[in-house]
Amino acid sequence: MVPSDLSWLISLAILVVTYVLIVSGRIHNAVAGLVGICLTLLIGGALGDVTFDKAVGYIDFNTIFLLMGMMIIVSVISQTGLFQLLALKSYELASGKIWLMIVILCSVTALLSAFLDNMTTVLLMAPVTIELSRILKIDPVPLMISEALSANVGGTATLIGDPPNIMIGSAAGFSFVDFLANLGPLVLIIFVVLIIILYGFYGKKFKDAGEKKVDVKELRERYRIKNKGLFYRALGVLIFTTILFVLQGVTGMPVSVSALLGATVLLIITNVPVGEVLKRVEWPTLIFFMGLLVLAGGANDMGLLPMIADGIKVLSGDSEVFVILLVLWVSAISSSVLGALPMTAVMMPIVAELGGGDLYWALAMGVCLGGNGTYLGTASSLVLTGVSESYGYPISFWRYARVGMLIMFIAVGISSIYLILRYV
Repeated sequence: MVPSDLSWLISLAILVVTYVLIVSGRIHNAVAGLVGICLTLLIGGALGDVTFDKAVGYIDFNTIFLLMGMMIIVSVISQTGLFQLLALKSYELASGKIWLMIVILCSVTALLSAFLDNMTTVLLMAPVTIELSRILKIDPVPLMISEALSANVGGTATLIGDPPNIMIGSAAGFSFVDFLANLGPLVLIIFVVLIIILYGFYGKKFKDAGEKKVDVKELRERYRIKNKGLFYRALGVLIFTTILFVLQGVTGMPVSVSALLGATVLLIITNVPVGEVLKRVEWPTLIFFMGLLVLAGGANDMGLLPMIADGIKVLSGDSEVFVILLVLWVSAISSSVLGALPMTAVMMPIVAELGGGDLYWALAMGVCLGGNGTYLGTASSLVLTGVSESYGYPISFWRYARVGMLIMFIAVGISSIYLILRYV
């Protein structure tokens, strides 16, 4: 029997093994997630720290069902030709200039993420981006990475933009307006910086490509709405579902219920082949996401995350500046590895014990912007990389991280200055 005080070390070893499998790319991410689940259940169970019932409790089914519902809706919408039409309109708006087109796509993604939510937004934007890349015969991966980062930045601005914000808003009693007033100005600054950094990575490549001229007349004929009945019904359900998201604070209906309701209504009124629709749901992404949640939950019950929490309390001391920066940076770096949702759940009681108040804004900035470091950090990044892979364009861990890590550190650095100037 292993001494209980070593459980945290074993939990760390399980995390390292799982992440090595993910980073190596030797096996599919979903399989790596299953390895993490099995190791957590087998070893954590043997130590008496983790039971099957506990493991099920680690999974955030509100997020899982939200993703599932929106994936079904997007699957039906994809049959209407809407995504191809939007791709063509984006090309026309940018006058064929690739870099300008990327800026437009990133801006739309960030804006929609703030007022819808970033997971739903990337599900809607990813097919548009893939179609656009195919039209122009360019590599879609830089566009997909840019959109994932934009979605995470945009979603930071509002209560409903990113799932961690919903948790923080509920715990702290913050409203939609509170989030927009406190985080909106910061997000605008960081988004401008994001575009500059993305230009450094991708701008020259796409600027040198110049304008991509295609036969717009032919594309308009090919990418038109071919089934207007299906289109109007699908669009109506999407608008209805979005309204339910926005009115969540009034109705009290969880976003997962709104998404599943929309998906169910759409399947009933359109009579599309359900089997074909369900084939398009990103089941590997959902399995991988559940695996990460179980890993994080096991790390909590096996003592790893509480050890981090205790370290924060010990180090925090009496300095207001140090406390607020510690919460920001610990939550940011941890979120890039363990995921924003689990770290939010772990950090909220710590923040409350440290005094709450403005520390909640530090937590929101940390988990949302810190999640940009890797595609493991946020549900929206996981979803987008999953969709990209399903279309035949896999995004490796390192290809994402080399951009994401730089943006994460710069964004959190800017947040540090913002927090000190505004709240200290």
